[in-house]
Order: sequence, then structure tokens, then C-alpha cells
Amino acid sequence: MLAGWRAGAQVALLDYRLTEHEVEQAIARLRPRLVVEPDGEFSGKFRGYVDIRTRVTPLPDGLPVAATDHALLQLSSGSTGPSKVIGRRVGSLLTEIDRYSRLDGFPRRGERTVVLASVVHVLGLVGGLLYGLAGGSQVVLPTTQTLEGILKAVAAGPEPTTLLGVPSQTALLATARNPPRLPQLRRMVTGGELLGDHLRERFCTGYGAELGAMYGMTEAG
Repeated sequence: MLAGWRAGAQVALLDYRLTEHEVEQAIARLRPRLVVEPDGEFSGKFRGYVDIRTRVTPLPDGLPVAATDHALLQLSSGSTGPSKVIGRRVGSLLTEIDRYSRLDGFPRRGERTVVLASVVHVLGLVGGLLYGLAGGSQVVLPTTQTLEGILKAVAAGPEPTTLLGVPSQTALLATARNPPRLPQLRRMVTGGELLGDHLRERFCTGYGAELGAMYGMTEAG
């Protein structure tokens, strides 16, 4: 995405968890000129990131020039209905990054965000990656999305740390019978689903950290 923007291209992001049929449907709708994808098979169901080689494939039926001035095209996660294509202009993204900077307690320069949410979707992409790059807070992707991998990522630095993810990841953390002492873990912020009171109590009591929920559809910016 960052390389595409540097080249002046409009970029569309596809989740690696999509089926081959869903990818074909998305490409037919978006009509990109180039497709960037992994060169070969890879596995990593619980990986936080994967090092891969890529290949760039030109598509003869793709639009040679972007039809709109949107910098980013996203497919909604589908949690509120059928997946939709959402266009984001530069100004829209900058406005959203600014909104994150106004949130009380959200990571500042010199602090860390451990991003568990998908960086293809808006919470992990804008609230994690782009906000961190714009504001100077450190963005950390855990080596694995397991309980051990997440806790290890938090413990890797002494800086005040925020976890950014979804309630299922909060539930995973809450399964720890004797959570390690992590004084740098200040809070977890979740999005995408409801967060139950029982889960909130287990997490906050176990880790001595705050737990907050964010709401807002991708198409709301």
C-alpha cells in the first residue's frame, strides 16, 4: 500500500483470508491494472506477519487510470451486511488520523501500539499503522497471534503500551489463569463486535489495565 501510494497509484486492499472465488469477485468489481500477490503458497494461520516474495501481474482488462481520485479502496469486513467497496480520499484518511490523536489516552510519540487487528481493515490500518506512522508512536506486530505471542510482544518494550484488536482477542487474553505482570500495558481498545461486561471484568482484573470499545463502520470513515 505504501509503495503504491509513493508511486501515485490508487490502492485496493484484499484480505488474505478471502477465498479464491471472493478474490476473483473483488478483482472483477475493482478492475485493477496490477495485482500484487504472494509468489507461491505460504502458511501462517496464527502469524502476526509473514515474510514473503511477491509477484506483480498486469491485468489486460484492468482500468489503465483510476476512475476516481480515492487513494484507497477497501472492502468492508461484512460484519454489518454484505461486503461493500469504500473509497477513501487523502483528506478523509488525514481527518480520521486526527480524530484518533484527540482520543484521551490513545498512544502518543514514545509509546507503543501492539496491533492485533487486521491491517487490511480500518481499525488496524488507520488506528494502528497509519496513526502510528503519522504520530510517531511505535507500531508492533506480534510474531504470532497466540496468547504467548501477544504477551511476548507487550513485554518486549518498557514503553506505555496499548493493544488494538477485537473482542475475540480480548477473550483469548482473558483465558490466562495467572496473567504475567505487565506494568507497561495501559489499555486495550477493541472494535468490530460487542464487548461483554464479564469479559471486561476478567481482562481488567487480570491485567490491571483499561479496556475500551470503539464503534463505527468502515464506510463511516
